[in-house]
Amino acid sequence: MIPNDGIAGIISDLEKQKDAIDRALTALRELGDDPPDWVTSRSLKPDNGGRLAPVSGRKRTAARRRRMAEAQRARWVKVKGGE
Repeated sequence: MIPNDGIAGIISDLEKQKDAIDRALTALRELGDDPPDWVTSRSLKPDNGGRLAPVSGRKRTAARRRRMAEAQRARWVKVKGGE
Protein backbone atom coordinates (compact mmCIF):
# COMPACT_ATOMS: atom_id res chain seq x y z
CA MET A 1 0.00 0.00 0.00
CA ILE A 2 1.34 3.42 -0.95
CA PRO A 3 1.30 5.99 1.89
CA ASN A 4 -0.62 9.27 1.57
CA ASP A 5 2.48 11.15 0.46
CA GLY A 6 3.06 8.64 -2.36
CA ILE A 7 6.39 7.58 -3.74
CA ALA A 8 8.20 10.35 -1.87
CA GLY A 9 7.01 8.82 1.41
CA ILE A 10 8.23 5.39 0.38
CA ILE A 11 11.62 6.83 -0.54
CA SER A 12 11.80 8.66 2.79
CA ASP A 13 10.99 5.46 4.72
CA LEU A 14 13.61 3.50 2.78
CA GLU A 15 16.24 6.15 3.44
CA LYS A 16 15.50 5.97 7.18
CA GLN A 17 15.92 2.19 7.07
CA LYS A 18 19.15 2.58 5.07
CA ASP A 19 20.50 4.99 7.68
CA ALA A 20 19.70 2.53 10.47
CA ILE A 21 21.39 -0.30 8.58
CA ASP A 22 24.45 1.85 7.91
CA ARG A 23 24.74 2.68 11.63
CA ALA A 24 24.44 -1.01 12.54
CA LEU A 25 27.09 -1.98 9.98
CA THR A 26 29.44 0.71 11.26
CA ALA A 27 29.04 -0.53 14.83
CA LEU A 28 29.75 -4.11 13.76
CA ARG A 29 32.81 -3.07 11.77
CA GLU A 30 34.16 -1.25 14.83
CA LEU A 31 34.04 -4.53 16.74
CA GLY A 32 36.43 -6.06 14.23
CA ASP A 33 36.91 -9.79 13.87
CA ASP A 34 37.14 -10.48 17.59
CA PRO A 35 33.93 -10.24 19.62
CA PRO A 36 34.18 -8.58 23.04
CA ASP A 37 35.34 -10.69 26.00
CA TRP A 38 31.90 -10.70 27.61
CA VAL A 39 30.54 -12.50 24.55
CA THR A 40 33.14 -15.23 24.34
CA SER A 41 33.65 -15.76 28.04
CA ARG A 42 30.61 -17.97 28.60
CA SER A 43 27.93 -17.60 25.96
CA LEU A 44 29.81 -18.61 22.80
CA LYS A 45 32.56 -21.00 21.80
CA PRO A 46 34.08 -21.87 18.41
CA ASP A 47 32.31 -24.68 16.60
CA ASN A 48 33.97 -27.05 14.12
CA GLY A 49 33.82 -24.47 11.33
CA GLY A 50 35.56 -21.80 13.40
CA ARG A 51 32.33 -19.82 13.82
CA LEU A 52 31.06 -18.91 17.27
CA ALA A 53 28.20 -21.10 18.46
CA PRO A 54 26.07 -20.88 21.62
CA VAL A 55 27.25 -22.89 24.58
CA SER A 56 24.71 -25.16 26.19
CA GLY A 57 24.63 -24.39 29.89
CA ARG A 58 23.08 -27.60 31.19
CA LYS A 59 23.80 -31.21 30.49
CA ARG A 60 21.26 -33.91 31.23
CA THR A 61 22.52 -37.11 32.76
CA ALA A 62 21.51 -40.47 31.34
CA ALA A 63 19.40 -41.08 34.45
CA ARG A 64 17.58 -37.76 33.96
CA ARG A 65 16.90 -38.53 30.28
CA ARG A 66 15.60 -41.96 31.27
CA ARG A 67 13.19 -40.43 33.82
CA MET A 68 12.03 -37.91 31.24
CA ALA A 69 11.39 -40.69 28.71
CA GLU A 70 9.45 -42.73 31.29
CA ALA A 71 7.34 -39.70 32.19
CA GLN A 72 6.60 -39.01 28.51
CA ARG A 73 5.60 -42.63 27.93
CA ALA A 74 3.27 -42.41 30.94
CA ARG A 75 1.69 -39.23 29.51
CA TRP A 76 1.13 -40.96 26.17
CA VAL A 77 -0.49 -43.95 27.86
CA LYS A 78 -2.84 -41.58 29.68
CA VAL A 79 -3.70 -39.74 26.43
CA LYS A 80 -4.28 -42.95 24.47
CA GLY A 81 -6.53 -44.38 27.14
CA GLY A 82 -4.30 -46.85 28.93
CA GLU A 83 -3.67 -49.33 26.11
